[in-house]
Amino acid sequence: MNIVVEFFVVTFKVLWAFVLAAARWLVRPKEKSVAGQSNEETAGMVRHIYRDLEAADAAALRAGNGEEEILPHCNLQVFTYTCDVGKRENVYLTAEKVRKEVGEVSVLVNNAGVVSGHHLLECPDELIERTMMVNCHAHFWVNINILVFITGPSSAKRLGRSETSVPA
Repeated sequence: MNIVVEFFVVTFKVLWAFVLAAARWLVRPKEKSVAGQSNEETAGMVRHIYRDLEAADAAALRAGNGEEEILPHCNLQVFTYTCDVGKRENVYLTAEKVRKEVGEVSVLVNNAGVVSGHHLLECPDELIERTMMVNCHAHFWVNINILVFITGPSSAKRLGRSETSVPA
């Protein structure tokens, strides 16, 4: 008898989730304005993100591994920092440098990641450690440094913060 009740409860919850998803699809939330704000991107999707930020009249921060992508015809104000997000100390030092030189960060797109391309048994230990440090631990360190802005003394005026972590 208990399993029959659970079956109907789960079925109701799944159907309710579909109803909510359809409602969110029909009634879209208001888009966040990033005009005049600083936005940080940690790797990868530079060209697409910068095009959107340029249209919104915002500033961009680029924290990369030193392989800077040249963006022709881009009128966006870009601050570039080199940071190995696999090393906690580098993340903390770079975040402090950003706070001093640029100020508040409004949007964080954390797209840093490492893919070895080897089978597990063929992969050297150093590469496995590097993969775990960048793909797992780095998300915590980067998010912690951005959350300092959110929970700080002037957080009431920054309720529109956005964070996106895109695992590789």
